Amino acid sequence: MVAVEGRDDDRRAGRINFASLLIMAGMGFAGYWGWVFGPYYWEHHEMNRLVEESLGVWYDTGVQREGENFLRDELDERGLSDSISYKDCEFKTFGVFRHLKCTWSVVVEAPVFGRKVLHFKSYYALDESGMLMTDPTTYMGNTIANLDD
Repeated sequence: MVAVEGRDDDRRAGRINFASLLIMAGMGFAGYWGWVFGPYYWEHHEMNRLVEESLGVWYDTGVQREGENFLRDELDERGLSDSISYKDCEFKTFGVFRHLKCTWSVVVEAPVFGRKVLHFKSYYALDESGMLMTDPTTYMGNTIANLDD
């Protein structure tokens, strides 16, 4: 490399500037947030999958009790029963639609964030053809049901 007169690269090498500190602090904060709250959001993701699968069992067998039993067994099997209870879930039929909604809350206490209450909801429905609806309160633009009432 050819030295260019007037460049001060050699003097700046290895120095930490304000932007670097800010980036490192942001990464540290994000890592801490993920360590504290990440497991609860992962459980929510897993619960969404379990709700979909429980609806599938109910649809495949045609028996609501089979979907309920699957949900109860899988909560224990997947280790989700520490923060989510089978009693937090509600199975409903509205006409040809099968709804399953689970709601739960978790209290998290951590330095920096203090005491936080996280609220979660996994709510899906199947129509008569077995199509999963991610917005289960409407079907083709028409309101069909709302378990929030």
